[in-house]
Amino acid sequence: MKTLLIYFSDSETIKNFCSNSKDKDIDTVEIYEKYDRGFVVNKLVSGYKSIVSQGVCTSQPDIDFSKYSSVVIAASMQMFCVPAAINDFLHRNYLNGKDIYGIIFGNNMFRAASEDMQRKIGLAGGICKGVVCVKESEIRKNECDVRALLKKKALN
Repeated sequence: MKTLLIYFSDSETIKNFCSNSKDKDIDTVEIYEKYDRGFVVNKLVSGYKSIVSQGVCTSQPDIDFSKYSSVVIAASMQMFCVPAAINDFLHRNYLNGKDIYGIIFGNNMFRAASEDMQRKIGLAGGICKGVVCVKESEIRKNECDVRALLKKKALN
């Protein structure tokens, strides 16, 4: 069976990393906010909603989770938390016991975001197999895809 990669990021580096990971065994879905409030306001609103575990209005792709053996959720850290767009996705989708892997991109202070993602995956019905924390600079240096990253970090 295939793996589904769901990602959210405002970083072109991370978007390219995730979209380039698509292959015959990995499907990718980008989650994005429906409304553009401008860069500064968007960061403030999304940051606040991340901290209080709320969502923002996002795209809601119709996903048949039964086609996938595992799901990878990848996102840039916002204010030391899972982004509000990922909160929204997890609030709206029941993961029904699927194996879920998390990837958090940022520059430091990963522990809080990692624990936040693990907890929210569990609340959405998923079985969190682990969360990998990666500095964005590491992706720029090492050309790799999601599978290689999970293997390197010993989660595959």
